[in-house]
Amino acid sequence: MPVEEWSRQTFGGCKLGDKRRTERLVKVARGLAGRVGQSLVKSCVSEAEIEGAYRLLRNEQVDCNAIAESGYKACAEQATLSRTLLALEDSTSLSYGHGVREELGPVGGEAESQSQGFMVH
Repeated sequence: MPVEEWSRQTFGGCKLGDKRRTERLVKVARGLAGRVGQSLVKSCVSEAEIEGAYRLLRNEQVDCNAIAESGYKACAEQATLSRTLLALEDSTSLSYGHGVREELGPVGGEAESQSQGFMVH
């Protein structure tokens, strides 16, 4: 599926309180999907696009749960189109150094006993 179509299908119905925010989200998603592995800045084609992406991310009116829900819904819709689905799983740990919150626990083996973080599946 082309990146433009994917980004519109995945985030075009996202309810962010203003259609301009949704359009910006679609544009940011398209840029990131078109340049997988690149930073947000490198996925943008102009200074204006970088500023727009950061304004979207900083906007207190933007609900990250609405963005996630839009992605989940699109994924579920795509899954219904396939007869066979592959559910792959992987685990990793995210470790943080000094100044971490007390809620984080130890991760890693003996050599990493100083690290605090959490497991991601």
